[in-house]
Amino acid sequence: MINMNKEILREQLINLETRNAGMKILNPGDLTSEKTADNVIKLLKAMYVEHGITKDKKKLVKDIEVGNVLSWFAQKDENFVATASLVKQDDGAWELGRAVSLDRGNGLGKRVILEALKFHLKNHSNEALIAEVRAADEFKQVPSGLATQKIFFGTINSILPITPFAIAPLFAHGDPLRNEQFILSASDIKPGKTISEKISDSINNRSTKGTIPRLQVIQTAPFRLAIPNDNGKKASQVASESVDFKGCSLFPVEVTDRNMPLIGMLSSRSDMVLCGVDRLLGNEGKPVVLIATLGFHGNILTGQSSELAPTEVSEVLPTEMRKDTQAIADKFSHIREAQLNEFRDGLHPYFRTDIIKLSL
Repeated sequence: MINMNKEILREQLINLETRNAGMKILNPGDLTSEKTADNVIKLLKAMYVEHGITKDKKKLVKDIEVGNVLSWFAQKDENFVATASLVKQDDGAWELGRAVSLDRGNGLGKRVILEALKFHLKNHSNEALIAEVRAADEFKQVPSGLATQKIFFGTINSILPITPFAIAPLFAHGDPLRNEQFILSASDIKPGKTISEKISDSINNRSTKGTIPRLQVIQTAPFRLAIPNDNGKKASQVASESVDFKGCSLFPVEVTDRNMPLIGMLSSRSDMVLCGVDRLLGNEGKPVVLIATLGFHGNILTGQSSELAPTEVSEVLPTEMRKDTQAIADKFSHIREAQLNEFRDGLHPYFRTDIIKLSL
């Protein structure tokens, strides 16, 4: 089976090389760490204006130097036009991502992604491959993620099966911020069930009665992350604060008896979405459900406010998986619509403050 899968990869790379005879591929180590970082940042900025990793070049250079980030480039007419990277994770898995192509329609982006996949299969095939696959539709002159979805859930899936386990608006780019939804996927997820089915398997028929554990926010970039912690704040307060955060707030909660009241409280809120089950078990060996929401940041009166790009899940996914993943994504869109209605109706505290200021 592995040999057959690698044969598909070999044929794909030959076809892409034939289509772009003048294209040059640069592999990890062909450039200095500094130049690698510069070109990754330049390409990401060209596509997204602002990207999370572009804010910390020193860290990126260090990660490249120690081999935790491996980057490939496509060069055409002496210009860098596409890139993709393998990024080592704390649990030993490798993320295939940070992919961008400025020469769309010619397969250059696909070529660097598949070169990275080839390296992964050759050098650390025993480790999981994970991906955060863009699901944003075309929006504000930024191309849609449909082509990337087809590469991952079509081509790569035929070589190394990769299965979605969550979707959420985890990342934002530009100014004002443009939130985009990403499909979290991995090669160590057992295929066959939709995201919602996996959530149901984890929490159905569990009592949510009892004391609600407290929450502690442990990071605010690239998204807000809050986890159960006895030294944290009241969970209801942390959840309510999410509405004013500039992007996504994510709550990974292990499905233990102690945490079920917290899961019940969060999932009962109209502004929260049960959006997945993590690929890794929690500290007590139980599944970790992912619950998320999207905050509103800015001023609707001036038009300078955060936005949520429309989401389209590709038909390359199996029908039931596609429909389910799209349905979860649509729940975040409904949250956004409800927030906008609150602002328009003058119900949101931030809006009411602006009205008071304008009347003074």
